[in-house]
Amino acid sequence: MAVMELALPSGFQADRPSLYELVDGGTAANIKMFEEKGDQINIYFTSLGRSSVCFTIKISENLPVENRKGSLVKLYDYYRPEQNVLRFYSLVNNCSRSGLEQDRERGRPKRSSHLDGELEAPHCR
Repeated sequence: MAVMELALPSGFQADRPSLYELVDGGTAANIKMFEEKGDQINIYFTSLGRSSVCFTIKISENLPVENRKGSLVKLYDYYRPEQNVLRFYSLVNNCSRSGLEQDRERGRPKRSSHLDGELEAPHCR
């Protein structure tokens, strides 16, 4: 069994239905379960081999944060946690046109008041 600890970016929360889709027959069939611990999601895999496993988790911004820093992803063997990989990731803003137009009308900087994004491994595109 393998575990992925996914720290969410500051001010973001996971879309719970998208997490349930991972377990209930999503594109990555070897995902056994998930658990939410504060601003972290742990995803448990029945097994991982040498081939890539790609999946998407939907997240949404619930609190605006300036100068957001990268977040950490840790993947490790449940039975041998010393075998692990750590990576930082950052989100690319996916601002909607309507959100940008509303912000411009109100004299705010060019960013959406509600930001949605997807976490996806770069090699899965």
